[in-house]
Amino acid sequence: EPSENVYELLRGSMELDVYSKEPLYQFYEETSQELAREYICRELESGVEYKPVVPLATTRAVMQQRTLWSQIPEVQESQVLETMSRNQRQLQEAKFEIITSEASYINSLNILKNHFMTHLEQIDEIDFCREDRRILFSDVMQVRNLSEKFLSQLEECRRNDIFLRGIFKVISEVSQKDFKIYVDYCSYQNSRDRTLTRL
Repeated sequence: EPSENVYELLRGSMELDVYSKEPLYQFYEETSQELAREYICRELESGVEYKPVVPLATTRAVMQQRTLWSQIPEVQESQVLETMSRNQRQLQEAKFEIITSEASYINSLNILKNHFMTHLEQIDEIDFCREDRRILFSDVMQVRNLSEKFLSQLEECRRNDIFLRGIFKVISEVSQKDFKIYVDYCSYQNSRDRTLTRL
């Protein structure tokens, strides 16, 4: 059975547990979208006024909380940063963000399981019927287990090579073998949204 705490999968692989303080995925995703909006307004559509949807203080706080590739002990100790161009460093940060965003996603899934699903199991069936539970939570554990497996593979890739040269192979293998679990989960999102609105 997968660990209750995904970071147990990673313990011992680094001097620091770099994933333990990643922002929750919902904040992470919201911030990423805000940064994309800002870029479009300022860089691609000159003259379009940028009006933040997410407060800038929130955006800065989330991005400061996110772990960077350049902060990993192995990277700092290797002194490779001194030999890399700005574009090379940006590429490495983008690849490492795949790992930190997955850790963030699992963190959110664990909160969903440990706080919401566990609590709702104790609620009377009259208030929260079996069908509502099925619609909202039936595939959550499958997604969580797959995400833990995926993160474990990503972390192994990082351990083997600080430049993460094998990361796209890992993503390709997961997308070919297991991606249907994500597709099935996302295909029921409208039903979940309607159920949450009704409740």
